[in-house]
Amino acid sequence: MKNKDVFNNKQRYLYKQVYRQAEFFIYCFLSFILPFFIGHPQILIGSFVNFFLIRTAQYFDYKYVLSIVFFPSVGVYFAGALFGASTGYLVYFLPFIWISNLLFIYVYKKEIFLKKNKLYVASIKTSILKAGFLFFVALVFVYVFGFPKMFLVAMGGLQVITAIVGSLTSSYIFYLEHKKVKI
Repeated sequence: MKNKDVFNNKQRYLYKQVYRQAEFFIYCFLSFILPFFIGHPQILIGSFVNFFLIRTAQYFDYKYVLSIVFFPSVGVYFAGALFGASTGYLVYFLPFIWISNLLFIYVYKKEIFLKKNKLYVASIKTSILKAGFLFFVALVFVYVFGFPKMFLVAMGGLQVITAIVGSLTSSYIFYLEHKKVKI
């Protein structure tokens, strides 16, 4: 009887691993493909993307992080969805978007799992950090290099909103899944 239990535990572990990898693949796929199908508004696409980023932070090791960091912005660039004629400028933002996504995930994980902060506090802190970083980069690009001013809104206020909406939604679902976590 005991051997049967061990086998069931191994099966459950393998099933959980396969399920998590499939979930991660779906997050990556959707974060890349959404701009092709939805296009606008940025608030919708950005909220979904930030939701996927935080879900990755909550459930996956850092080895999974890089692909989810790259896919959304590459999808937006190739779809030409958000910036219309100014999409070409997005190429210069890509490395900074990737860095901001890494910061978003890393600091969220640190706030939740190491510092044991409440989920909503971590969501708001990391959203402001991400948007602040991107807004600073946009300020430099607009006022030093002459990029269109529309990037100040896209990389500032809209980033705060989409990051907060996505991370709070993910955090609330995480809370519902693990009721012992502080919201």
